[in-house]
Amino acid sequence: MPKRPALILICAEQGFAGPFSVRVLDMVADDIGRSALFPLDAGAFVQVQDDNSLLLTLAPARLVDELTAKYMHAQLCAAALHGFAAENAARMEAVASARNQIQRQLADLQAVERQVRQEEITAEIIELAAGETASRERV
Repeated sequence: MPKRPALILICAEQGFAGPFSVRVLDMVADDIGRSALFPLDAGAFVQVQDDNSLLLTLAPARLVDELTAKYMHAQLCAAALHGFAAENAARMEAVASARNQIQRQLADLQAVERQVRQEEITAEIIELAAGETASRERV
């Protein structure tokens, strides 16, 4: 059985549930970041310039196994953190949009309130003027 590369996807979309296919990922390739876990990127590690030889307390095979596991864990945590940050940014954008919508609705309601108040004042003035005119006619 041929070995296939594993695909780990962290989705930062709210309410998402379900598997992704490679075809779907290729369609949205501009919106997602891809990072290969293997082969290890030696440039991501700090190179220590030291003349002293390294002291190993673990067997080399065990050291490589443990470092590989820690490297994978760090890469997955970084991807999860990136997804979390993207989701929070999307939520903040949604909250800002909702706030703007509420401010627009509030301004509309305040305009309606001013108009209704003006109409009430106008109706009251007309009523007072009509009452005064009627009282003059009786006298």
